[in-house]
Amino acid sequence: MGTDTASDEKRKKQQLLAKRMHLLAQNLGTQSSSPWKTYLGVFLCLLLLFFEIQSGFLHKTYHSSNAESSDPSSLQVPTAQTETLAVSDVQTDTLASSRVQTLPTAVSASNEEQPSQEETQEEQDEEENTEEAEVSTPAVANTNQGQVAQSEDAKSDGGGAPTLVLASYAYLDDAHLSKRSQNNPMSHVSLFCKFLRSSLAYAEQPLHLIGWKSTTSFKDYTDKIREANKFAKELPPDTIIVLVDAFDVLVQDKIDAEHFAHVLRTEYPNGMVFAGEGKCYPLERRRYNNGQACKDYSKSPLGVLTNYLNGGSWAGFAKDVAEITDDFMRMNDKWDPAYFGSNYKKVKTLPVIKDGAGADQYGFALMAIYGANKRVFIDTKAELFVCDSGYVGTYRANWERMVWGREKKKYKDVLTKGYPAIIHYNAGKKKFFTHANAVLDETRIPVRDKYIGYSNLEGGRGKFQYRDICTLSYFEKQLEAGVENPGTHDPNPEALDAVLVGKAGTKKLRKVMLKATRDAEKDKLALKNEE
Repeated sequence: MGTDTASDEKRKKQQLLAKRMHLLAQNLGTQSSSPWKTYLGVFLCLLLLFFEIQSGFLHKTYHSSNAESSDPSSLQVPTAQTETLAVSDVQTDTLASSRVQTLPTAVSASNEEQPSQEETQEEQDEEENTEEAEVSTPAVANTNQGQVAQSEDAKSDGGGAPTLVLASYAYLDDAHLSKRSQNNPMSHVSLFCKFLRSSLAYAEQPLHLIGWKSTTSFKDYTDKIREANKFAKELPPDTIIVLVDAFDVLVQDKIDAEHFAHVLRTEYPNGMVFAGEGKCYPLERRRYNNGQACKDYSKSPLGVLTNYLNGGSWAGFAKDVAEITDDFMRMNDKWDPAYFGSNYKKVKTLPVIKDGAGADQYGFALMAIYGANKRVFIDTKAELFVCDSGYVGTYRANWERMVWGREKKKYKDVLTKGYPAIIHYNAGKKKFFTHANAVLDETRIPVRDKYIGYSNLEGGRGKFQYRDICTLSYFEKQLEAGVENPGTHDPNPEALDAVLVGKAGTKKLRKVMLKATRDAEKDKLALKNEE
């Protein structure tokens, strides 16, 4: 090993010296016209040739195309021809290289073919490049996998942005739509108009009313499911339906269709997902097996306030909604043992759906708890909906789930720390009235000329404008009057109340309006003080 190392070092030194002398000879022989410098150049070239032969430099430089013997002595080059070549071609290494490659070479047959130093270096470079490629290959593979995954997601989403339709069931007869009813701030039509305004201002999706202008009067909550079933079957199967109540729901931000699609596909596949609330209604009552079903609910990660199914807000793809509501209506009069499987024994003694309180919520709750093929889910993590019930304070004294966010001018959910797009105030119309006023008072988005579509079971279909049934806000009245930069708050609300009360013409209505206004201001002030 030591001898080989010393020999290699000696050879390298000889090669380096040969290179230097080669350059010197070239400089003297080509750039000077003096005879003695020419002779000196020839001498140096001969000396160079000697070192090249001894060191194997010639072998290293000019014989890289084939495998050579590593022993320089085995290389037999005709001396005369080499001398002539060395003298005549000192001017350009390129020309010398091309001529020397034509020289005959003899390789000892007894020696194994071994690569030259250049070939060895090239192989090392190739190995390094290969290693670098192998190191980078997993990253490329991962990138490709990510692209494949994204491609699959794109396929599952129908190749583009998902379509979402915001819907609500609303049935109001002529009495509800009368002027007298509209002047009552807590009437059905007044609350309905707050929902319409918030939806048209913030949702950024088309709003569709099912059951609107129906020729049959409202019978029970299963009417909503019949209308939803018909509506779902008229839509493309991959359309997302978000259905909410019409008299106590506030939409305070854009409804993100991609977020809904992702949550539905990843967490609630092939299903309908309902808002989670804190009250086990109506299953907590004695007539429903002494509230046994309430104990059979799965536990929510956010606690009791999102543990139980609420029928006032739900979402699903049209295809799934159509199939699941088919199941619901099939069991309206008689339970289906096959649907519940081994859990049927817990359901068979309960009233059928049409006989249960809050029929739609009652039926879907039992389907969620006991269904053998899980397709009815609860949004226990409040990713899509929030229920700020009127009885929230019964769980924690002097506590509110929704707090006013002064910067965003929206309500923040204390449980999730987020600003939900949809808030359902079940059993809390007064709270809905207060919160809706707070959000809408900050709204500068005109909605008076926006359209709402509708359909019903009788085949009725059409659209109407917000202003057709709803009183315009102070802000929009100012816009109508051509006021530049109109404000959102009436500088003299009491005077406006007086005008409205005067038109209403009843003492009872006057008391209701004034009390509602004072309570709203108190609640608003209390929320700001809590911050």
